[in-house]
Amino acid sequence: RLAEEAFEGAEQQGMPAQVGGLIALAASPAAARTALRLANAWLGEAPSGAALACFLGAVLPVVNAGFCGEALEGGGITRGCLVGLLQTVRSVGLCTRKGVGSEPALAEVRHLLRVALEHC
Repeated sequence: RLAEEAFEGAEQQGMPAQVGGLIALAASPAAARTALRLANAWLGEAPSGAALACFLGAVLPVVNAGFCGEALEGGGITRGCLVGLLQTVRSVGLCTRKGVGSEPALAEVRHLLRVALEHC
């Protein structure tokens, strides 16, 4: 886990969204789903608001790449993918509870997760 100081200012500079965008561009859908599972495990049990803000900024493009309808049509959903999906649902719930992130961004992630759950 990173020190809390690592999160200070990162969200304002757009770094999490840039990292998420790079993962979404470079990774296959299966690799994006694995990245989500690993990132959620890294987030820990009780993340701070700053950590959640960074996570949310990075997770939106990765969720889109890994769980959009086209990515799921070829099958290949594993137990690990489902774990990553459920962990992301938990993280979005934490963001909502702590008031982290904009409502449109949270709504978009919720919609993508709903689509993914319908395909599983």
